[in-house]
Amino acid sequence: LAPLVPMAAADPTLLVMPAVASVEELEAARAAIPGLRWVELSAVRPDAALNLQAAALGVRVQQDVIASGDALAAFGDYTGYWAFIEAGVGILQAEYPQLLIPAERTWERTGSFPMSGPGIL
Repeated sequence: LAPLVPMAAADPTLLVMPAVASVEELEAARAAIPGLRWVELSAVRPDAALNLQAAALGVRVQQDVIASGDALAAFGDYTGYWAFIEAGVGILQAEYPQLLIPAERTWERTGSFPMSGPGIL
């Protein structure tokens, strides 16, 4: 958070995405950076409470889903991806977008997220 605060203060149009690990860190980032729009949840698993608080503050959450999403999806199990979506993560950063994107498109089109898919292994 510390290096981003002076950058955001110097240029309020600059979009920054600080890493946060808790609701308290989210609130501190929001207080330090007026107009904050994005944060990255720096945890392996999704945190629904943090995502709810972020939504209440008008902040979107991005999270790396490699360990808990891609690792399962590589074997055809998409439940890890769904856990992040269900918890309210706005942007999933995936190592295997070729698996995640078709699943998200199916969900958008049908309203049902596939819990399994082709995998790559």
